[in-house]
Amino acid sequence: ENERGEAVRIRNFGNFKPVFAKERNAVNPQTREPLVVPAHHHAQFAPSQYLSDLVNAKYAHLNPKLIKEGGSKNWLYATAAVLLLLIGGGIWLASGGSDEGEKSVKEEQVLPSLQEQQAAVSEAMQEETREVEKAAEAVLDTPPPAVLPENISYDVLPKDTLYDISDRQYGTPDYWPLIFHVNLPSIYDPDLIYPGSHLQIPAQVDLSNNSQRQQMKTGYFEAYERYKELGRKQKALWLIFTGARNVDSSIEEVITNPEDRKQVQNFLERF
Repeated sequence: ENERGEAVRIRNFGNFKPVFAKERNAVNPQTREPLVVPAHHHAQFAPSQYLSDLVNAKYAHLNPKLIKEGGSKNWLYATAAVLLLLIGGGIWLASGGSDEGEKSVKEEQVLPSLQEQQAAVSEAMQEETREVEKAAEAVLDTPPPAVLPENISYDVLPKDTLYDISDRQYGTPDYWPLIFHVNLPSIYDPDLIYPGSHLQIPAQVDLSNNSQRQQMKTGYFEAYERYKELGRKQKALWLIFTGARNVDSSIEEVITNPEDRKQVQNFLERF
Protein backbone atom coordinates (compact mmCIF):
# COMPACT_ATOMS: atom_id res chain seq x y z
CA GLU A 1 0.00 0.00 0.00
CA ASN A 2 2.84 2.42 0.79
CA GLU A 3 4.46 1.57 -2.54
CA ARG A 4 1.25 2.63 -4.26
CA GLY A 5 1.32 5.88 -2.31
CA GLU A 6 -1.38 4.90 0.20
CA ALA A 7 -1.18 5.34 3.97
CA VAL A 8 -1.72 2.32 6.22
CA ARG A 9 -3.32 2.59 9.66
CA ILE A 10 -2.97 -0.24 12.16
CA ARG A 11 -5.37 0.33 15.03
CA ASN A 12 -3.78 0.86 18.46
CA PHE A 13 -0.33 0.64 16.82
CA GLY A 14 0.25 3.51 14.40
CA ASN A 15 0.27 4.84 10.85
CA PHE A 16 2.71 4.15 8.00
CA LYS A 17 2.65 6.60 5.13
CA PRO A 18 4.90 7.52 2.18
CA VAL A 19 6.33 11.03 2.36
CA PHE A 20 7.66 12.85 -0.70
CA ALA A 21 11.06 14.57 -0.41
CA LYS A 22 12.12 17.15 -3.01
CA GLU A 23 15.45 17.11 -4.81
CA ARG A 24 18.13 18.78 -2.69
CA ASN A 25 21.83 19.58 -2.63
CA ALA A 26 23.97 17.70 -0.12
CA VAL A 27 27.55 16.70 0.68
CA ASN A 28 28.99 13.20 0.64
CA PRO A 29 29.97 12.66 4.32
CA GLN A 30 32.93 10.44 3.34
CA THR A 31 34.47 12.38 0.44
CA ARG A 32 33.01 15.83 1.29
CA GLU A 33 32.11 16.20 -2.37
CA PRO A 34 28.89 18.02 -3.31
CA LEU A 35 26.10 15.90 -4.73
CA VAL A 36 22.42 16.12 -5.63
CA VAL A 37 19.94 13.88 -3.81
CA PRO A 38 17.14 13.15 -6.28
CA ALA A 39 13.48 13.49 -5.39
CA HIS A 40 12.17 10.38 -3.63
CA HIS A 41 9.63 8.93 -1.22
CA HIS A 42 10.42 7.52 2.21
CA ALA A 43 8.22 5.66 4.73
CA GLN A 44 7.19 7.53 7.85
CA PHE A 45 5.76 5.92 11.00
CA ALA A 46 3.67 7.73 13.59
CA PRO A 47 2.72 5.74 16.73
CA SER A 48 -0.88 5.82 17.91
CA GLN A 49 -1.83 7.54 21.14
CA TYR A 50 -2.67 4.13 22.58
CA LEU A 51 0.82 2.77 21.87
CA SER A 52 2.44 5.93 23.24
CA ASP A 53 0.40 5.66 26.44
CA LEU A 54 1.48 2.04 26.93
CA VAL A 55 5.15 2.78 26.35
CA ASN A 56 5.07 5.76 28.71
CA ALA A 57 2.69 4.34 31.34
CA LYS A 58 5.38 4.18 34.02
CA TYR A 59 6.23 7.85 33.50
CA ALA A 60 2.69 9.19 33.21
CA HIS A 61 3.07 10.93 36.59
CA LEU A 62 5.74 13.24 35.15
CA ASN A 63 4.30 16.53 33.95
CA PRO A 64 5.99 19.58 32.41
CA LYS A 65 6.41 22.44 34.84
CA LEU A 66 7.08 26.11 34.19
CA ILE A 67 10.44 27.09 35.66
CA LYS A 68 10.11 30.41 37.45
CA GLU A 69 13.21 32.47 38.01
CA GLY A 70 13.74 32.94 41.74
CA GLY A 71 14.84 36.08 43.52
CA SER A 72 18.29 34.57 43.99
CA LYS A 73 19.06 35.28 40.34
CA ASN A 74 18.13 38.95 40.43
CA TRP A 75 21.81 39.79 40.89
CA LEU A 76 22.45 38.36 37.43
CA TYR A 77 20.05 40.82 35.86
CA ALA A 78 21.55 43.68 37.87
CA THR A 79 25.06 42.67 36.84
CA ALA A 80 24.00 42.41 33.19
CA ALA A 81 22.56 45.92 33.38
CA VAL A 82 25.81 47.24 34.87
CA LEU A 83 27.79 45.53 32.11
CA LEU A 84 25.60 47.11 29.45
CA LEU A 85 26.10 50.52 31.03
CA LEU A 86 29.87 49.98 31.19
CA ILE A 87 30.02 48.83 27.59
CA GLY A 88 27.92 51.78 26.49
CA GLY A 89 30.14 54.11 28.51
CA GLY A 90 33.22 52.55 26.94
CA ILE A 91 31.85 53.15 23.45
CA TRP A 92 30.97 56.74 24.32
CA LEU A 93 34.42 57.41 25.73
CA ALA A 94 36.05 55.77 22.71
CA SER A 95 34.08 57.98 20.33
CA GLY A 96 34.33 61.23 22.33
CA GLY A 97 37.19 63.72 22.80
CA SER A 98 39.53 65.28 20.27
CA ASP A 99 42.81 63.81 21.43
CA GLU A 100 43.73 60.19 20.63
CA GLY A 101 45.95 60.01 23.70
CA GLU A 102 43.07 61.11 25.91
CA LYS A 103 40.83 58.39 24.35
CA SER A 104 43.46 55.74 25.06
CA VAL A 105 43.71 56.83 28.70
CA LYS A 106 39.92 56.74 29.11
CA GLU A 107 39.67 53.31 27.41
CA GLU A 108 42.34 51.93 29.74
CA GLN A 109 40.36 53.24 32.69
CA VAL A 110 37.13 51.58 31.49
CA LEU A 111 38.41 48.23 30.21
CA PRO A 112 39.95 46.95 33.46
CA SER A 113 36.66 47.63 35.24
CA LEU A 114 34.74 45.81 32.49
CA GLN A 115 37.07 42.82 32.66
CA GLU A 116 36.73 42.70 36.44
CA GLN A 117 32.94 42.69 36.12
CA GLN A 118 33.04 39.90 33.56
CA ALA A 119 35.33 37.81 35.77
CA ALA A 120 33.03 38.36 38.76
CA VAL A 121 29.97 37.26 36.78
CA SER A 122 31.79 34.20 35.44
CA GLU A 123 32.89 33.15 38.93
CA ALA A 124 29.42 33.67 40.39
CA MET A 125 27.79 31.60 37.62
CA GLN A 126 30.34 28.81 38.11
CA GLU A 127 29.64 28.80 41.85
CA GLU A 128 25.89 28.57 41.24
CA THR A 129 26.46 25.71 38.78
CA ARG A 130 28.50 23.86 41.42
CA GLU A 131 25.70 24.31 43.98
CA VAL A 132 23.09 22.95 41.54
CA GLU A 133 25.30 19.95 40.73
CA LYS A 134 25.80 19.21 44.43
CA ALA A 135 22.04 19.35 45.03
CA ALA A 136 21.40 17.01 42.08
CA GLU A 137 24.04 14.56 43.32
CA ALA A 138 22.44 14.56 46.78
CA VAL A 139 19.08 13.55 45.26
CA LEU A 140 20.57 10.90 42.98
CA ASP A 141 22.69 9.45 45.78
CA THR A 142 19.65 8.96 48.04
CA PRO A 143 19.56 5.20 48.56
CA PRO A 144 16.29 3.41 47.84
CA PRO A 145 14.54 2.17 50.97
CA ALA A 146 15.09 -1.43 51.97
CA VAL A 147 12.23 -3.92 52.15
CA LEU A 148 9.81 -2.26 54.49
CA PRO A 149 8.97 -3.82 57.88
CA GLU A 150 5.41 -4.32 59.01
CA ASN A 151 3.06 -1.40 59.62
CA ILE A 152 5.50 1.32 58.67
CA SER A 153 4.66 4.82 57.52
CA TYR A 154 6.65 5.37 54.35
CA ASP A 155 7.96 8.82 53.33
CA VAL A 156 7.82 9.27 49.56
CA LEU A 157 11.20 9.99 47.93
CA PRO A 158 11.87 12.07 44.79
CA LYS A 159 11.04 10.09 41.63
CA ASP A 160 9.02 7.50 43.62
CA THR A 161 5.93 5.92 42.06
CA LEU A 162 3.42 3.46 43.52
CA TYR A 163 4.68 1.09 40.84
CA ASP A 164 8.27 1.27 42.14
CA ILE A 165 7.30 1.13 45.83
CA SER A 166 5.29 -2.04 45.20
CA ASP A 167 8.20 -3.57 43.30
CA ARG A 168 10.60 -2.92 46.19
CA GLN A 169 8.18 -4.02 48.91
CA TYR A 170 6.60 -7.09 47.34
CA GLY A 171 8.99 -8.03 44.53
CA THR A 172 6.39 -7.17 41.89
CA PRO A 173 4.98 -3.84 40.67
CA ASP A 174 1.54 -5.38 40.09
CA TYR A 175 0.43 -4.95 43.72
CA TRP A 176 0.51 -1.14 43.64
CA PRO A 177 -3.34 -0.83 43.54
CA LEU A 178 -3.37 -2.32 47.07
CA ILE A 179 -1.17 0.58 48.27
CA PHE A 180 -3.50 2.97 46.42
CA HIS A 181 -6.51 1.43 48.20
CA VAL A 182 -4.93 1.64 51.67
CA ASN A 183 -4.01 5.31 51.19
CA LEU A 184 -7.31 6.62 49.84
CA PRO A 185 -8.40 9.40 49.90
CA SER A 186 -4.95 10.99 50.33
CA ILE A 187 -3.99 9.98 46.75
CA TYR A 188 -6.11 11.37 43.94
CA ASP A 189 -4.06 10.58 40.82
CA PRO A 190 -2.48 7.08 41.03
CA ASP A 191 0.37 8.29 38.82
CA LEU A 192 1.18 11.30 40.98
CA ILE A 193 2.59 11.07 44.51
CA TYR A 194 4.57 13.84 46.12
CA PRO A 195 8.02 13.65 47.77
CA GLY A 196 7.73 13.99 51.54
CA SER A 197 4.14 12.73 51.75
CA HIS A 198 3.37 9.80 54.04
CA LEU A 199 1.99 6.46 52.89
CA GLN A 200 0.90 3.39 54.81
CA ILE A 201 2.35 0.25 53.22
CA PRO A 202 0.65 -3.12 53.83
CA ALA A 203 3.14 -5.50 55.43
CA GLN A 204 2.83 -8.50 53.17
CA VAL A 205 0.52 -9.73 50.42
CA ASP A 206 -1.05 -13.16 50.72
CA LEU A 207 -3.65 -13.71 48.00
CA SER A 208 -4.68 -17.01 49.59
CA ASN A 209 -6.21 -14.86 52.32
CA ASN A 210 -9.77 -14.06 51.22
CA SER A 211 -9.85 -10.71 52.98
CA GLN A 212 -6.60 -9.52 51.42
CA ARG A 213 -7.54 -10.83 47.98
CA GLN A 214 -10.77 -8.82 48.21
CA GLN A 215 -8.75 -5.74 49.22
CA MET A 216 -6.54 -6.23 46.15
CA LYS A 217 -9.56 -6.50 43.87
CA THR A 218 -11.05 -3.38 45.47
CA GLY A 219 -7.78 -1.51 44.88
CA TYR A 220 -7.79 -2.49 41.20
CA PHE A 221 -11.40 -1.36 40.86
CA GLU A 222 -10.71 1.98 42.57
CA ALA A 223 -7.65 2.63 40.38
CA TYR A 224 -9.65 1.62 37.27
CA GLU A 225 -12.46 4.03 38.20
CA ARG A 226 -10.01 6.84 38.98
CA TYR A 227 -8.22 6.47 35.64
CA LYS A 228 -11.57 6.67 33.85
CA GLU A 229 -12.46 9.76 35.88
CA LEU A 230 -9.15 11.32 34.79
CA GLY A 231 -9.92 10.57 31.13
CA ARG A 232 -7.43 7.67 30.81
CA LYS A 233 -9.83 4.94 29.75
CA GLN A 234 -7.30 2.85 27.81
CA LYS A 235 -4.94 2.87 30.78
CA ALA A 236 -7.83 1.84 33.04
CA LEU A 237 -8.61 -1.16 30.83
CA TRP A 238 -4.96 -2.12 30.53
CA LEU A 239 -4.67 -2.03 34.34
CA ILE A 240 -7.47 -4.58 34.73
CA PHE A 241 -5.92 -6.74 32.01
CA THR A 242 -2.54 -6.66 33.80
CA GLY A 243 -4.14 -7.56 37.13
CA ALA A 244 -6.14 -10.42 35.63
CA ARG A 245 -3.06 -11.81 33.87
CA ASN A 246 -0.40 -11.33 36.56
CA VAL A 247 -2.25 -11.22 39.91
CA ASP A 248 -5.66 -12.89 39.99
CA SER A 249 -7.89 -13.76 37.03
CA SER A 250 -10.96 -12.87 39.10
CA ILE A 251 -9.93 -9.19 39.11
CA GLU A 252 -11.68 -8.94 35.75
CA GLU A 253 -14.97 -9.36 37.65
CA VAL A 254 -14.71 -5.86 39.15
CA ILE A 255 -15.72 -4.36 35.78
CA THR A 256 -19.44 -3.69 35.59
CA ASN A 257 -19.43 -1.90 32.23
CA PRO A 258 -20.16 -4.56 29.54
CA GLU A 259 -18.17 -2.74 26.85
CA ASP A 260 -15.11 -2.38 29.09
CA ARG A 261 -15.31 -6.01 30.17
CA LYS A 262 -15.49 -7.16 26.56
CA GLN A 263 -12.40 -5.13 25.65
CA VAL A 264 -10.43 -6.56 28.60
CA GLN A 265 -11.48 -10.07 27.55
CA ASN A 266 -10.20 -9.30 24.04
CA PHE A 267 -6.88 -8.25 25.56
CA LEU A 268 -6.67 -11.50 27.50
CA GLU A 269 -7.39 -13.55 24.38
CA ARG A 270 -4.89 -11.68 22.21
CA PHE A 271 -2.02 -11.46 24.69
